[in-house]
Amino acid sequence: MKFLLADDHAIVRDGVKRIIEAEFPFAQFTEVATATDMLAIQSKDEHDIIISDINMPGLDGLEGVKKIKSYNKGSKVIILSMYPASQYGVRAIKLGANGYVCKQNATDELITAIKAVSNGKRYISAELADLLAESIDTDRSKIPHENLSERELAVFKQIAAGKKISDIAEQLFISPNTVSTFRTRILKKLHCESNAELVKYALEHQLI
Repeated sequence: MKFLLADDHAIVRDGVKRIIEAEFPFAQFTEVATATDMLAIQSKDEHDIIISDINMPGLDGLEGVKKIKSYNKGSKVIILSMYPASQYGVRAIKLGANGYVCKQNATDELITAIKAVSNGKRYISAELADLLAESIDTDRSKIPHENLSERELAVFKQIAAGKKISDIAEQLFISPNTVSTFRTRILKKLHCESNAELVKYALEHQLI
C-alpha cells in the first residue's frame, strides 16, 4: 500500500509512519511538507491513501483536498489534524475528505480510518457524525466563519496569526490587492471591524 504523507513537521510524519508500519509492514511512503507538493506528486504518481495535515506553509490541507478531488474524485484522503472535529471536520468531509482524525487520537483511530477508507468507506467518528447531522440545517444556523470560502478561511487564519498582507500574498501565491479584497470580505462576513477583532474571533473559536 502506497501512502503520501503531507505534514510540515518531520517528527509527525515519522510518528505516522511508525503507526502505519506496525499494521502494514510493507507500506511505502512518500513525504512532503506542503499541500502544493502533495498536489504535484499525486498528479504524477497516485498513492493509495493520502494523509494530510491542515496547517502547512502556503496552500493549506483543506484547499489541497478540494483541488485533488476536483481532478480525481477517486483519490482517498484522510485529514490528520491537531484541530478537533468540531473545528474543521464537517468542512473537510464536505470538501471530499474520506476521513478526519485528530492527531491526539491517531494511535487509536488512524489504522481504523485507513482500513475503512481503503475499503471504499468514509471514516466518520461518532462526534463527527453528530456534527454532520447538525450541519444539515439551513445556513442560517451556521457559525459565521463556516460561511467563509476555503481561500477566505486561509487568508483569515494568516491575518489572525499576525501575518502582514505582503507575507500572506507570498505564502498563498496571490497579489497583495487580492489579499486586501479577501480581508474586506472576511471582515464583513465575521461582523468585525479590524484585524484585532479578527484575532479575538479566531481565539474565541479556537481557529488558531
